[in-house]
Amino acid sequence: MGWFGGSETHREPRKRRNNNESDNNNTEHARSGRYRVGLAINGHAQSFLTNGLVAYYPFNGNANDASGNGNNGTVNNVNFVSDRFGLPNRAGSFAGNSGSNVQINSANLNLSPDFTVSVWINYAAGAGTEGPRIISTAGYEITTDSTFVTQRHINFNNTFSPGSGFANVSSSNGVPAGVWTHVVGVRVAGKLNLYINGSPAGSVSVALPPDYSRGFVPKIGGNSGAGTDNYAGLIDDIRIYNRALSASEVQQLYVIESGPRVDLIKAVKPSFSNLFLGTNYQLQVSSNLNTWTNQGAAFTATNSSMASPQYFDVDSWNELFFRLQVSP
Repeated sequence: MGWFGGSETHREPRKRRNNNESDNNNTEHARSGRYRVGLAINGHAQSFLTNGLVAYYPFNGNANDASGNGNNGTVNNVNFVSDRFGLPNRAGSFAGNSGSNVQINSANLNLSPDFTVSVWINYAAGAGTEGPRIISTAGYEITTDSTFVTQRHINFNNTFSPGSGFANVSSSNGVPAGVWTHVVGVRVAGKLNLYINGSPAGSVSVALPPDYSRGFVPKIGGNSGAGTDNYAGLIDDIRIYNRALSASEVQQLYVIESGPRVDLIKAVKPSFSNLFLGTNYQLQVSSNLNTWTNQGAAFTATNSSMASPQYFDVDSWNELFFRLQVSP
């Protein structure tokens, strides 16, 4: 963070009502000084986001498992680009060929019912090969329609033991290319449920559990059992749970991960001490200690210590100086 200067008494900026930082950066009375702007945030995690979380891939410049369970992926020719919020190196860009994927050599992703797979996708129109796999294991997959389809349907399937076939649910509507879309597949109580952008998109009954006896290594961006069905486009924020998220939790997850975002703005709020009761004062600011500008109206001291009613947005300032002048 930057440094900001001031005179009189200076205090740390208040970012939120629950910011309990102490005001211990006072300088000598009537002298210009500098102080560091600090920030403390008290956050409350959504407990359902981590309950049963087996793996989480935010693709923050790598394919590491941010759940802490160690199911890290091996990156093969995947670039990391800006995510749906415009933050750089926060999403994986897959080229749509057999050499561009992430492999996860961990049996922890071979889940028995019930389980959930959540992912954000932004596929490239007309690119990739055959039936692109977003995430693929021996027992379950999330895929899109073939690459020639203009608005692809999303599919969630479970593969059974050899010779027993598979079950598949396809979204009732296609999703457009070049648009971030939230996809969630849930295996629960003999059903495959599919959600698009937080809303139910399809459901089918299923009797058999997924089978992993083929031993395929889980893969993001391609077919786990072959070098085909390659996905072209962006993938982000894959979450895999060993439990079934409820419809309400899927909706909450969509809302949390899609915004609106709450961003904090660096700000300062001056406070004053050693004031003379009944004296009029004027707060002034300067960026160079040469030119001073009045800020707000003059005020009359009613206590020896007072705080300014105004916050100053200093996100784009390198330095800012304050002084208090006696006003007629």
